[in-house]
Amino acid sequence: MILRELSLSDVEAAARIDRRCFAAWIAYPLEILEECVMSSTCESVGIEEDEVLAGFFIVFYSGPHSAQVVTIDVDPDFRGMGFGKVMMEELENRARQKDIRRMFLQVSVKNYPAQSLYKKFGYHVRRILYHYYGPGYHAYLMEKDLSCAEAASGI
Repeated sequence: MILRELSLSDVEAAARIDRRCFAAWIAYPLEILEECVMSSTCESVGIEEDEVLAGFFIVFYSGPHSAQVVTIDVDPDFRGMGFGKVMMEELENRARQKDIRRMFLQVSVKNYPAQSLYKKFGYHVRRILYHYYGPGYHAYLMEKDLSCAEAASGI
């Protein structure tokens, strides 16, 4: 596994992964992914296996001490191999280096594997976001306090 910054040349592969991970109305358009890769307020990191992009994450630094996980995607062909765990560790380490104290993310109320991963990392449900993904498709807003000593310990 190799972690590296995403570049514009990775955006099409990232978009393919995003479409494999999420329904068409949820997956990000290519243009949004391009903007995130180029933005100074976002961090876009890919994870490779055998020179193939296996997943990626995008974090938006929304304030001086808070950040939003825009997306964390693992290609279905690479699930169950620890890529999600490695990316969560990396995004939190990078956030701590930027003095981020609060991390937020949204996850479908039906995405039990992702919820389980986030809970193992110490995220808790702050509230339900009704119709977040469209009519009848709800999400949880999850939050983690990175400034707590136990939050720094990881899994």
